[in-house]
Amino acid sequence: MSTEALTKFVGQLHDDEQLRAELSLSGKTREERIEALVEQGSKRGFGFSKDECVAFLEMGQKMQAGELADAELETVAGGAMDKDEAASKGLDLLLDWFQPDPEPPTGTAVAGVRG
Repeated sequence: MSTEALTKFVGQLHDDEQLRAELSLSGKTREERIEALVEQGSKRGFGFSKDECVAFLEMGQKMQAGELADAELETVAGGAMDKDEAASKGLDLLLDWFQPDPEPPTGTAVAGVRG
């Protein structure tokens, strides 16, 4: 897996406001967002595939949740995510972008009624 390229890319994501803006406009679905990440990474010289991106995101979610064993944590770009503050914060931004949208309200408000 090209975790090194992905780690550097998410570090750039943290540091590059224009990149964040471009990604924020890219896609509504998870698949569209992954395609946008691969495309933006490629434009900036970072080579990684959709499958590598998905695996990296899954590893990042486990890392955030504290579900990785020490050996697994070391595989995330040789432990660079723990050592590189920009990459770690970039990963947080990236994972936030992949959070599902909140469910729309299901109830309806009735005018003049207080709860």
